[in-house]
Amino acid sequence: MSMLWTLVAATVGTLGFSIIFGVKPKRLAFAVIGGMLCSCVYFGAKHLGAGEFMANAVATFPATSYSESMARVGHAPVVTFLTPAIVVLVPGGSLYYTMSNLLAGNSEMTSEYGMNSLIICLGIATGILAASIIFGSLTAKKRKRLAK
Repeated sequence: MSMLWTLVAATVGTLGFSIIFGVKPKRLAFAVIGGMLCSCVYFGAKHLGAGEFMANAVATFPATSYSESMARVGHAPVVTFLTPAIVVLVPGGSLYYTMSNLLAGNSEMTSEYGMNSLIICLGIATGILAASIIFGSLTAKKRKRLAK
């Protein structure tokens, strides 16, 4: 039951950030679907025992692929769909505790939370990079084939 509530919270959070980022109303539902997709894949990866890096990389990959596809279908920039989709993965709590412990002078906890934040961010970046490279190469091949 707690996974369901977490998914609902992630969906509402994605909706909120979509509105804050100025996603147009006609694209709002598609941006929220990207966040739901990202959250579901993340929870699935964690349930299967993936670590933070892998869970974030695996969750970001389909979210980026979805965003790239929706950008072409909806004639919008990729970030219109990608940013709200991955905002649920941003390690806000971990970053907060990193800074809190840094200011308190607790170097051991600063290192622990800082490393966790870095691992999550690297996982997100890896997923985006991998999906973008694959999607870009497939698009280039399609353009080359259509040009013939």
